[in-house]
Amino acid sequence: MMVRSKAARVACVIGLMGLAVLTGCLGTSPPVQYYTLQPVAPASVGRGLSESIAISIGPVVIPPLLDRPQIVLRDAQNNISFSEYHRWAGLLKDDIAAVIAENLSKMLVSERIMPFTGQDVFQPTHRILVNINRFDSRLTQACVLDATWSLRDLKNKKTIVVRKTVITESLSSASFDDLVTAQSKALAGLSEEMAGEITKMAESVQ
Repeated sequence: MMVRSKAARVACVIGLMGLAVLTGCLGTSPPVQYYTLQPVAPASVGRGLSESIAISIGPVVIPPLLDRPQIVLRDAQNNISFSEYHRWAGLLKDDIAAVIAENLSKMLVSERIMPFTGQDVFQPTHRILVNINRFDSRLTQACVLDATWSLRDLKNKKTIVVRKTVITESLSSASFDDLVTAQSKALAGLSEEMAGEITKMAESVQ
């Protein structure tokens, strides 16, 4: 009886160890990867923006669908999914504002363009408000940026221009690296449209 009991205990321990190993293998998850958007606009070769003009970018408003750490994907049937293992390193709306500000700073050769923070480093003369309607991707095809934005004269308290911009950028491969690169290029295209309107405004007040 004692030998049988000891053998049973040994078998039980071996069984539990095997179960633990199996559970550990089944529970292994890939590491989470974090991404940030990047400024990709080329520097302007023209003259810089007048120092009398200072521009604050934002606030940037994004829909609840995008206001999350996970990168949002859309398939051909417009089904939405969220990638648990591919996430934004920070807040997406803050990242968008920072990238647009950096793009415009390069395009307009100005150090007086910064993202809105609620406590501006300088007193802005103008503000660009941005409402992102859509900013998602099909991993095997393209990303779509749909934004409505306005350029506002803060001193005279009037809106100079309102635009809706829709940009589609193809993905070079079905990878999240290329997805984020395409999204950064889409923001560069949006920044280029903004730079054009800012240049017109600056020329009109000279």
